[in-house]
Amino acid sequence: MRRSFILAIMPFVAISSAMAEVPHTWQTYTNGRFGYSVCYPADLLRPQTESGNGDGRMFVGPHGTKLLVWGGWNVMEQSVAQERDDRAREFINSGYTVSYQVVRPDWFVLSGSGRGKSFYQRMIVTHDREVGFSIEYPAADAALWNPVVAKLSRCLTR
Repeated sequence: MRRSFILAIMPFVAISSAMAEVPHTWQTYTNGRFGYSVCYPADLLRPQTESGNGDGRMFVGPHGTKLLVWGGWNVMEQSVAQERDDRAREFINSGYTVSYQVVRPDWFVLSGSGRGKSFYQRMIVTHDREVGFSIEYPAADAALWNPVVAKLSRCLTR
């Protein structure tokens, strides 16, 4: 019986893997004011007008997906852990549960879900500036967005 079950689910695993590996048309957004860049799948996300003060941009995608990228001065001289705590509190106060977090000497990641959505945020924090992105997408679309988020996280640079 176990072999039959494995054989029965193999096509679905193959389809899921193939969908996760579908290549996207990747482009790079570079911010001149704060000197960061991030890649994004141009076939899924449409860039909106850069913010008035030049700190970042929003990208919109299917089913209400939003990618926000930004930079700013670290005027409060917050540590990575302090910034992570502040951002986590914002998500929690907005009705999300933070279920995953990583803190390293110059960056952190927060991830979680709530209100039918998933989110992922990565920020690089130095003594003088902060750059980051946050993406929010329907939890039902996780198979599409999780591989995208993994690449976004790898390509954020300062």
